[in-house]
Amino acid sequence: TRGLTVRAADDSIGNRTARLTVSTDHPAQPTLSTRLSATVSGPKATLGVDRLVFRNVTLRGTGALQQVPVTNEGTAPLRLDQRTITGPDASAFSLTNNALEVLPGETRSVGVRYQPTGTQPQHATLVLAGPHAQSTAPLSGTPSFSQADANTSSLSFGEQAVNETTIRQLTITNPGGSTKP
Repeated sequence: TRGLTVRAADDSIGNRTARLTVSTDHPAQPTLSTRLSATVSGPKATLGVDRLVFRNVTLRGTGALQQVPVTNEGTAPLRLDQRTITGPDASAFSLTNNALEVLPGETRSVGVRYQPTGTQPQHATLVLAGPHAQSTAPLSGTPSFSQADANTSSLSFGEQAVNETTIRQLTITNPGGSTKP
């Protein structure tokens, strides 16, 4: 008599079946076969977004915040205690909450803030991981900035008498794309 250990080789939750066939040296019964079945349980993280895109966030402003829904489609609690942002522009993005535990069937959110650190588009990756799960989502942000341009470098009002009004035209444009003062 020998023992047999069966282990699920992937992270998929649900029922599994297989057939075990063993060759023998017995002439009357050269093979033995039996059906195997098991139910694989555990946490399964699903992110509610494929990617996060932050558009036209004002440079030197307060930044922008978006929520990433995390659903546990598994059968055991999901613990995501390793939350990081990686990539070339990781410093422009930050997380707003601590370790996350999501019960089976429940959805909780992770906040991601984008605060531009330059004038070019920025990219990074959100990584949420725990003992039995890891999920990632690409992050991208496009900064916007106010920029005032005047159509002249100076205005001359010439000699003015007391209580006299003189009007000169000055045009100020904002080619920076932001409406913030």
